[in-house]
This record gives sequence, C-alpha cells and structure tokens, in this order.
Amino acid sequence: MRVSDDVLFEDETVNNTTKVSEAVSLEHIYGYAVWASWAGNSITGSIKLQASVDGDNWSDVASSSQTISSASSYLWNVADAMYKYFRVSVTSGNTNDITVNCKFSAKGV
Repeated sequence: MRVSDDVLFEDETVNNTTKVSEAVSLEHIYGYAVWASWAGNSITGSIKLQASVDGDNWSDVASSSQTISSASSYLWNVADAMYKYFRVSVTSGNTNDITVNCKFSAKGV
C-alpha cells in the first residue's frame, strides 16, 4: 500500500491575501486526510480544499470551506477522491496575520 505524508504549510503567514499550497498528486490514491491549524489576533478569513483534474483549472471541494475567526484547527477526511490533484487555499479577510500550519496523509496502491 502506498502511503504519503507531507507538510503543505509550516508557520505560513497570510495577511490580507490568498495563499495556496503546492498541488498534491492523488495518482493511485484512494483517500487522504488534511489537518490544518491557524492562529492570530483578531483574524478573519477562510480555509478550504480545492481540486483539479488537470492541475490548471481548480474548483472548491464541496463543503470543505471553514471559517477562520479565532485560533483553531480542523481535519478533513476525504474518501474516494476521483480528481487528480488537490491543494489548500487560505484567505485572510483583514490585515492581521494568520499563521497557518497544514499537513496531509494519503493512502492508496
């Protein structure tokens, strides 16, 4: 069984902008999990998963968006992903720094 683990964001600062992780290939992967944590003072924004079948055109993964309004964390567990790539998108809604950490784990053949 193929197992893959990696860091997508490590102490990444997001401030009044959107940052996306590098694309992760899901070739021969049956499912994956993404853990993210965020922190900061008076922060606003969102974090979500995005998917692509070609690595160029991206769409939001349904129901994956999480609101950022205070320090917290979230774990997405995705089974039967039929798209070829995923990435994480973080958007800051103001000029206060959001510090983001994000890791993923995937299993397949």
